[in-house]
Amino acid sequence: MWDRFPPDGRDEDIAKGVFMLFAEKIWTGILISLVAWMTTNASIFFLKKKRVDAAILTDIKLRISGMKEYQVFLDKLFSEYVGVEKIIEMGAYFTGEGYELYKSLQQDLIKYYGKSNLENIIKFYKYSFELDTLVCGLLTDIGKYKDNKTSLSADEVKILANRKERIVRIINVLAAKEIVKIKNLPYDYRGLTDSASII
Repeated sequence: MWDRFPPDGRDEDIAKGVFMLFAEKIWTGILISLVAWMTTNASIFFLKKKRVDAAILTDIKLRISGMKEYQVFLDKLFSEYVGVEKIIEMGAYFTGEGYELYKSLQQDLIKYYGKSNLENIIKFYKYSFELDTLVCGLLTDIGKYKDNKTSLSADEVKILANRKERIVRIINVLAAKEIVKIKNLPYDYRGLTDSASII
């Protein structure tokens, strides 16, 4: 037996070499696994972010399209039916847009967007919700005038026109430019008047 493995210390060197080779393979395996795990998680992160981007951008674009339609409708309504001593003969009831997609994505928005983009998304939906509320309130009041068949006084026309003007200002800010990416969302809302100033 000694003639195969002489007691000169080489067997310890061989054992150390085998151990080092084994340890190196373990560390290499761990490193490869870690890189694979990180790559998979990064890929999943970016795929989910891309899907959230697509969903939120589609929702925003549809909302902006609807806002432009509100403006066309209100312009026609006011030019033809709202005036001093006029009796409103046309009206519409408006219930607003749903916000289910935005609500379902709120946790994802926090996860996938930085502070600046997140603030812009939140502000967009805040003013979009305010716009829906203003349009709903204005059309409800116009519907009451229509149902009562009463002519409008100068003060009533002024208040209705001011309310419409606030709606148009919000639309002009939210739909000012084409939204291609989240970073294209408006961020400056200083030009908007507060609700108290329209009365």
